[in-house]
Amino acid sequence: MNGSYYINPIVRRKIDALLQMNACVQANLGTRSKFDMGSRETAEELWWQFLVEIRSLDPEFYQSVASSEEKEMVTRKIYNKRRFRQATADTV
Repeated sequence: MNGSYYINPIVRRKIDALLQMNACVQANLGTRSKFDMGSRETAEELWWQFLVEIRSLDPEFYQSVASSEEKEMVTRKIYNKRRFRQATADTV
């Protein structure tokens, strides 16, 4: 564990803030509160944007928090699961 997350307190604070925002978004889905994104798709798209930022801050930490499907989506810059799965089904 030599990534920036573990040795740079500024990077750690930034990544922790992104993870905390994502936790808030996920916890408030469907609550109709001011933090409710309105749909799971919107919350997922925001998560992928967070993943892009996490990858730029610490690629090693990104590898540990993103699933293999999320990594592929971020690499291909497709931030919608339905479109991603259609695109990958078309290539198989």
